[in-house]
Amino acid sequence: MNFLAPGLLAFGLVMLVPLTLHLYHQRKRTVVRFSTNRFFTDAVSQSQRRMQLQRWLLMLLRMLVCLLLAAAVARPYLSARDGSASAGRREVVLLIDDSLSMSAAHGDHSAFESARATAEAILESLHAKDRAALLTVSGRLRRDSAIEPPPTFTHDKRALIDKVRTLTTINAAGDSYAALKSAAALFADTQTRAPLLIILTDRQRGQWPEYRWPQPAAPTPVVMVQTAGPPEDNLWVHDARLSPPVLMPGKSATIEVMLRNSGTHARRAQLIARVNERTIAARTIVLEAYGRRREQITLDTATLDEDAALLTPDGSAAPARIEVFLQAGDDPLPQDNSFYVSGTALARLSVLIIDGQYRRETTARSSFYVASALRSLPDAPVEIEQAALPQAPWSSLADYRVVILLGAAEIPEHAVQKIAAFIRSGGGVIIFTGDGLNRDFYNNGFTDQDSGPLLPATITEQINLLPEADPMRMRRIAWEHEIFRRYEGDLRAALADITVRRAWGSVMRDGWALAELDGGIPFIAERRIGGGGLLMIAAMPEPAWTELPLRRNFVGLIHRCVAYLAVGREPAQAYQTGQDLRFVPPHGSIAPPTHATGPDGEEFYLTAGVGGAEAGMLLPGERVKLPGFYTAQLPGGGPPLVAAVNISRQESTAETADFEVLKERAGEWELNLLDYSETSGQPDVDMTQRLNNILAAGRANLGLWNIMLWLLLIGLAVEPVFANIISGSDPQINEKPPAPETEDRKE
Repeated sequence: MNFLAPGLLAFGLVMLVPLTLHLYHQRKRTVVRFSTNRFFTDAVSQSQRRMQLQRWLLMLLRMLVCLLLAAAVARPYLSARDGSASAGRREVVLLIDDSLSMSAAHGDHSAFESARATAEAILESLHAKDRAALLTVSGRLRRDSAIEPPPTFTHDKRALIDKVRTLTTINAAGDSYAALKSAAALFADTQTRAPLLIILTDRQRGQWPEYRWPQPAAPTPVVMVQTAGPPEDNLWVHDARLSPPVLMPGKSATIEVMLRNSGTHARRAQLIARVNERTIAARTIVLEAYGRRREQITLDTATLDEDAALLTPDGSAAPARIEVFLQAGDDPLPQDNSFYVSGTALARLSVLIIDGQYRRETTARSSFYVASALRSLPDAPVEIEQAALPQAPWSSLADYRVVILLGAAEIPEHAVQKIAAFIRSGGGVIIFTGDGLNRDFYNNGFTDQDSGPLLPATITEQINLLPEADPMRMRRIAWEHEIFRRYEGDLRAALADITVRRAWGSVMRDGWALAELDGGIPFIAERRIGGGGLLMIAAMPEPAWTELPLRRNFVGLIHRCVAYLAVGREPAQAYQTGQDLRFVPPHGSIAPPTHATGPDGEEFYLTAGVGGAEAGMLLPGERVKLPGFYTAQLPGGGPPLVAAVNISRQESTAETADFEVLKERAGEWELNLLDYSETSGQPDVDMTQRLNNILAAGRANLGLWNIMLWLLLIGLAVEPVFANIISGSDPQINEKPPAPETEDRKE
């Protein structure tokens, strides 16, 4: 018999306590025989000998209880090498964490290299008749394959060792929940008496599910071996965002970057930005220990005009591939130093303004203020076309990036479907609600057959304040939104001070209120549909409705709204490795793309996505394993569709999952933790021995611990009963000693 924790046998010294007490309470007497009790001497002597034997048995029982307690906490087992019944009948599943964080360097080795060495040692120690299976948190067992057949148990440990030697980490987070589910299924299909799951991981907090693990069919022992800690002293780019998300010649743009340092000392690095593989900014920065730092990189698009890779010859929208990365030579995990952003480059921005309340006087038109604001910035490549509602070119909306609809009471039914298709394909629409608006039409008739109601809110009633009444003001502006993020200081205060005297009330339905008036009335509301979006503004851009057109904020607000909608879809940096990618073809394209190309040049087949707002071609997340740019070319030509993919931020942190929390979530998995040696790339001697001990145990052998506990409970129950029996029959305890009848007696 061996013990998993032999040091705890020292608790057996507690058995000296009942022995000491027993010897202490023994009384020494000198007996002198005299005539009055000489006839009872033999009977009393026999009784005394019997009671003495019982007291010794009680002492031995108490010592045995102490020994059982020490043996139970030391976890006994019978080694398979010693002839245990489980020899050759073990079912061992090795689960290796091959997520990105496992590739972090720890001296001259990585956590993953240590995991592979440990896995090989475990497989080598298995009995010839034992069976084993190999799992990874990514589900990948070969470098050249992203999808593997379901794992099975095998006696061929050499084949498993060969697989272990070829394993590599992925550039993404794994799926620990799916791996545990596969392990539970393996144990459910076998009639083994000795199952064992061994997990080799860095125990990074984000890698393990924050909910209950999938449960095995019966309680199963698990050993979690922490081969190293999560990456420390790590630098990484936490986030990056292009503002505005459209690049146009003559207008500058800004990349806002969030940088992190999880190390204990300050680090120096080069911050570099590239657009379409061309370096446009580089500078040295210093990140403080455990610090976060926000940096801004200005893109001077005037220097990008001559870059033929940025703009297409016909001036249509083209993808702008932006990469921001940190260059530091001593970073233990350099894979997370890059962050990818997909922007849109436009040679010109075409805007169609449809005036639903057309007037002959130019300055009396609502479209006058909007058109003047769009033309106000010098050298802004904005092309504006205006049309009255009856002459609106509904059939050619694909020629524009943004459509602005001003004060239209309603529009033809066929125009509604044209606008819906325009938005789904990536276009942007701004609706200003005005006089004579048909609420029933906009609430019920302004509907797409696939996406449902197009407006983000249900219009209720028109609000007209009397001249002497206090005007409404803008409240609760979503400053974190792309449209408002660049407002700071006085610009924020001035925008929030805008007054409104006439507006349409509404109740939010399927959108997001970007700005509200007094009383929580939505003033600017947004809804994303397919690849595009729609903004609804509750007042006309006229002084009779609001003072906004007369304030300097109006020019910037209109430009930001148009630039935001011109991008055609939400910022692509929201994608992470392991997520589904959707490529939405623009309106009017001959056919959707059928293939996508990954960052390493690998081609993938695309499948049709679901209908409605999420229509498009799909690249399943299990194929998205590399960060970088994924492109899909349209069959009819034109610029490709681009998605920027970044690794999961959880793979960069140095946070370790709390073992007690993991143990609670494990449930029927009997979770144990073994720490790894931090001094070398090999398991230390003590951990190797403990692993071998557990391998030799299995469920049948670990049952000895339960047997010990039952014997301990039985001993604890019997001891007081036995003690009462002895005390009840002992005359020295229950009877008073007789008074001495002669002075010859000595005590």
